[in-house]
Amino acid sequence: MAGWDVAGGRGLARPAALCVAAMAIGLSGCVTFSNYGRDREMREEAEKTAIRQEFRRLEGRIEGLEMERDGLRRDLDALRDQLTRLSQSQTRLVQERFVELEQALKAGEAAREKDKQALAEQLGSQMAKLIEDLRKAQAETRHERGCWHDVKTGETLSEIATAYKVTVGVIIQANDLKDPDRVKVGQRLFIPQ
Repeated sequence: MAGWDVAGGRGLARPAALCVAAMAIGLSGCVTFSNYGRDREMREEAEKTAIRQEFRRLEGRIEGLEMERDGLRRDLDALRDQLTRLSQSQTRLVQERFVELEQALKAGEAAREKDKQALAEQLGSQMAKLIEDLRKAQAETRHERGCWHDVKTGETLSEIATAYKVTVGVIIQANDLKDPDRVKVGQRLFIPQ
């Protein structure tokens, strides 16, 4: 078995080695182990970790904008104090700076609000994808056999059920459909066999 790492379990060497060992000690038959569930869990955990990292990055960005906003507010308060002490000739210059700082503060707050909205939308779409992936994984584990069907324009559940020779109720239950009259074009349905 040159090129295979039996101890490390690369490729099919580990299950093959287990079969050979079982036959050597007189056991009949061989069991193949599947890492499908563990691989799926690892992918889901990696996606969750990526979402958390992106969330932390965006939180840091928002925190930076809030700190910038606080600094601008302090500058604004300091200018207000100076305005009360300055003479009329200097007031005009300070007022111009005051307007600039107010505009910068408003722009910073608008950017922060935009970042919050983008973060909410991004997290919402990532969570929806994760929920859909989990739902599909649950459907796969609930049913030993079946296939996936992408709903096409004009298709109804009864037409799909007839095409696959199953009942509408089986499709509704397998996909946990709340409103079976409202399937959408492109929606993916699991059809148990």
